[in-house]
Amino acid sequence: MRRGDSVEKKHDMTTKRQNDNEPVVMSSCRHVTFLLSLEFIALYVALPLVLWRVAVSGVAKMWVLPWLWVAAVVATVWLIRKRGWTWKRFFGFEGVTRWDWLKLGLRVMVGAIALAIILHWLMPEALFKFPQTKPSRWLVVMLMYPVLSVFPQGVVCRALFFERYARLFGGWASAVAAVAFSLAHIVFNNPHALILTLAGGVIFTWQYRAKGMMFANVEHTLFGNLAFTIGWGIFLHGGTLALRGGG
Repeated sequence: MRRGDSVEKKHDMTTKRQNDNEPVVMSSCRHVTFLLSLEFIALYVALPLVLWRVAVSGVAKMWVLPWLWVAAVVATVWLIRKRGWTWKRFFGFEGVTRWDWLKLGLRVMVGAIALAIILHWLMPEALFKFPQTKPSRWLVVMLMYPVLSVFPQGVVCRALFFERYARLFGGWASAVAAVAFSLAHIVFNNPHALILTLAGGVIFTWQYRAKGMMFANVEHTLFGNLAFTIGWGIFLHGGTLALRGGG
């Protein structure tokens, strides 16, 4: 047998083995995709809906934060062990410029005006009522909201989503992330919370993809505390501490 014939035969055998393995690889990929899809539905759709149904049924006092923190702790461990995340990925500001901070300040100013105008139109009696009538509780929320609520939301709704589930949605990943973030607030049982957090989800997702987790969390904190201060906390405040049935 000539050398060329031997090489060609080996090549044909290698190609045949690769072709034989293709169905196995495709089947494995479909299996992984199916399991990831089930995970996504369970975490971002089923869990919020179950918490919402329990809350509105009045069966039990519903604590939202423990569920959020359980998911966040598991997600953090996974990000560190499987994706090699370090403290810089969680808390760093790499690539953030002074211009980015200036634009953030401008967005917050415009957002403050818009939120105040809309709330004055919807429910004028709620405008700045929280810090005026319950200053101590307002201060607690201002201090604890970034730690107890924003950080775990950033881990679950942004970091985990884009590291593990974004590939399921291709070019629609950012839109799905924003909707999932909004759906996580269905437990408050009012459309205002869903609309407000959908808008926030779009902004925070955009910042996460552009500037990283910590910068997105800073913007999340500023807009969240701003919303509580202006008076939107009437639609959102329950989840920062506890939510009673009927919300």
